[in-house]
Amino acid sequence: MEKTDTLSAVYRFAADKYSINILIDTYGVGAGLGSNRPSSFLTFLISTLGIVGLFIFIILIFMQIKISLIKINYEYKITPFIFLFISTLVPMIIGIPDIDFQMLWVNWALLAFITSISYENLETLRTKDI
Repeated sequence: MEKTDTLSAVYRFAADKYSINILIDTYGVGAGLGSNRPSSFLTFLISTLGIVGLFIFIILIFMQIKISLIKINYEYKITPFIFLFISTLVPMIIGIPDIDFQMLWVNWALLAFITSISYENLETLRTKDI
């Protein structure tokens, strides 16, 4: 039996289809946070936040990654944090429909923090007497 033929897969696909129907029923606006629980983060975002909310979320992610990639040109030590953030986000898009998944927000905050400071300032903070 294939993975896509199992009863679990049928339920997951049905939940995602229901999420798309919510988007259609709300004319692209979305039903609001907490109104639906599909099987993936992407369908969660589109069914609860709508097209505009999904677009804003995607823009925020791309802006963070773009700023971080620009920062790589100056400091290569930021690269692991970019991969950490992306490696958290990709599985969520596929199968973790929780907006309150702490790993996403902690990794995003960590990447934003590391991107916002320079390593020269970090070294100054480390060597400063407390």
